[in-house]
Amino acid sequence: MYLIDDGNGSAVAVRARIRDRLAARLHADRIDLELARGASPDATISAALRARVLTSTRSRRVLAHGLLRAVAQANTPWVAFGARVPVNGDHLISATPDIMELHRQLLTRGPVSVRGVAQTHVLLTSGAGPLYSRRSVADLGAHLRRAIEAMNIHDATMSTHVQKPDYD
Repeated sequence: MYLIDDGNGSAVAVRARIRDRLAARLHADRIDLELARGASPDATISAALRARVLTSTRSRRVLAHGLLRAVAQANTPWVAFGARVPVNGDHLISATPDIMELHRQLLTRGPVSVRGVAQTHVLLTSGAGPLYSRRSVADLGAHLRRAIEAMNIHDATMSTHVQKPDYD
């Protein structure tokens, strides 16, 4: 059972059905962007299901490993015919302290903000974002610091105010 906002300031208990779980998987990228922008994970059953997956220990470990892999990749020569997407090495190397702090927070026990985890997931998976694209005008360090700030469950707000990332 999940408590979902009914739109009138009250919560209703909703049981997740198979079609809800399927919708959460099929629309994961869109839901992740909405959560990263500050949408409430209690707005829909799909958002609640996706938030649960994102904030799971397993998912947080995968994201933390992805951050370390990006740093390692920035410090190794790129092979033109490899299967991996090259990282934006110059920006990444200068942002390594922030990456390591975000890595630490992802691996911290206890609850974290879904917004911060979603921001990290979007950063790691968006090829147009500052982690990968040399054409991105977005500041990688600023994105990392926002995710770090949002990661703290006590400081994070779950408002429905939507802030569009620079790299959509």
